[in-house]
Amino acid sequence: MMKNRKKTQSNTGRDSIAGINRDTLKKELSNPRKLMKHMERLEKILETREEFSAFLFPSEQLLEELDRIADSHQRELNAESDATLQREKILDYLLSQIINDEYVRNFERALMDFLKVSRGKKSVLKAVGSGLFFIEIHRRHPGILARNPLWDIVFDLSYQQAMRSSGGSLRESREKDEGELKLPAPKDFGLHDMEEFHAKILSDAISEIESGHVELGFSLDTILQGLRSYRKVSRRVAPEDIVEVLRDCYRREIGERERDDLIWGLEYAIDHGKVKNRESFQKVYDGVSLLPASENPVMFALYYKCVLKFYRFLNPDELDAVKKILDNPDEVAPVISYGCMLYDSEAPRRALKTFEAALQMDPASGIAAFCKAFILWQTGSFNEARLFFEKSLKYQPANPDIPHVIDLIDGLNNGDDLPLEAEGIVNSICKHGMG
Repeated sequence: MMKNRKKTQSNTGRDSIAGINRDTLKKELSNPRKLMKHMERLEKILETREEFSAFLFPSEQLLEELDRIADSHQRELNAESDATLQREKILDYLLSQIINDEYVRNFERALMDFLKVSRGKKSVLKAVGSGLFFIEIHRRHPGILARNPLWDIVFDLSYQQAMRSSGGSLRESREKDEGELKLPAPKDFGLHDMEEFHAKILSDAISEIESGHVELGFSLDTILQGLRSYRKVSRRVAPEDIVEVLRDCYRREIGERERDDLIWGLEYAIDHGKVKNRESFQKVYDGVSLLPASENPVMFALYYKCVLKFYRFLNPDELDAVKKILDNPDEVAPVISYGCMLYDSEAPRRALKTFEAALQMDPASGIAAFCKAFILWQTGSFNEARLFFEKSLKYQPANPDIPHVIDLIDGLNNGDDLPLEAEGIVNSICKHGMG
């Protein structure tokens, strides 16, 4: 009799998830409306509960992986005209690099622990039960990562976090725009002869940016050259000359990577974001998507606005850095210090762009070349890293330890860890400055 009771209890356990009957839950999850409701509740739990923050993908890793996927699978992704299928392909590539067995086990344990401390509200049980159910689905079908609703939610939350932390070049304004800034038109960017339909798409997009309906800009590391140049010429040249100066800076600073970031951010705002003016975002998306970055007047309008109103897109902890850069627009030291600040903040992608800006200012800066090489190696660009390590040696930087470290690096294979002395040099530069 005792054996039968145990057997019955065991079967009951297998027939339930989070205390909810398995068949009932499966039936509800097969209903699109109820599935959406359960997943929205689960998303809210994952977004607001501190114990689940560890399961969001690290911002820098996420953005670096998205860049790598865009580069290595560009032809395949461009050949896919269906945006939903394109997103699935990107997520398949991405999630396979991040989600592993240990991650899944820990996530499952965190969901179970949350159930123990929750008050047993049925809607919460069903939401968390849905998460546990999709973990089971993952174990049975690990090859359909992109179509698993749980991983789709985790990706969306992770991407939001990455955008908030400015891991990418796209940044949302912290202040409402008054709309008094007149932005350059397509003809100011050098575009004159084009079809009327395309001209209207570009003009409509610029109007949405000018009016303040779409509040997006670039982070400080992305506009350093434009910001410095504007600071130097703004008081002594005519407005049309400022456009020309910033147009030259734009083409040095903004490329397809920044355009990809912008497209991703706009797509998210349109499809998943909590924005009221989706039509405005769609118009800007259409304009950004129409032309490559080098000849795109919509992206230039965003860049122009961000340079002239840079303070609206700054994080509070960047104020001191930008003040030093603007007070000394011809000096490379404040730019390198800003790159070090980003490196210390574990934002290698942004730090790399800042050291690149420093090298544009002073191509013979051995310190900037070494820091750039260090980050390139850490992010997997080994051959380019070797080139800049050699440049740092050629430029005879002030640090006497660099020649010895370069000798050690010459003996490494691609993928080997850099010697501790290399990290010590970077840490010393970041701590003590240019010396």
